[in-house]
Amino acid sequence: MLRPWHRGDAPAVFDAYQDSAIQHWHVRAMTDHAEAEAWIASRSTQWREETGADWAVVADAALVGRVGIKRLELSDGIGELAYWVMPAARGRNVATRATTALAPWAFDVLGLHRLELLHATGNQPSCRVAVKAGFRRRNDATAGPPPRRLARHAPPRAAR
Repeated sequence: MLRPWHRGDAPAVFDAYQDSAIQHWHVRAMTDHAEAEAWIASRSTQWREETGADWAVVADAALVGRVGIKRLELSDGIGELAYWVMPAARGRNVATRATTALAPWAFDVLGLHRLELLHATGNQPSCRVAVKAGFRRRNDATAGPPPRRLARHAPPRAAR
């Protein structure tokens, strides 16, 4: 289930960003719970400013992941999917189900005409999520800092 972030999610968000895989692929760590609270507050700010949309992914009332649209540009109708999964929930299709739920909403409700999913080329679990969610690999790009190769995927409805 997707739901808005709550301030009470801060301990779980902090725990998520202690995970070495999340730190590695998202190039971010958190030093304390106050930073996690600020991260949660920034989700509401992004929504108000129409620059991002982000949800907590929960199962059995526990936070199991995050899914969102970053680099949201409503005026251009584009956005980029982002997600992470708590270590204990990996291997249960959490990111695939969340991505599959969010993509149609991005097109049908937000009115996006392009939705991309980018991941580091070495991040094979994210590549599997993209493929299982119906996103086709289109090309590779370089981004940074730090510089890294990214695989670019697009869903079948990438353009209308």
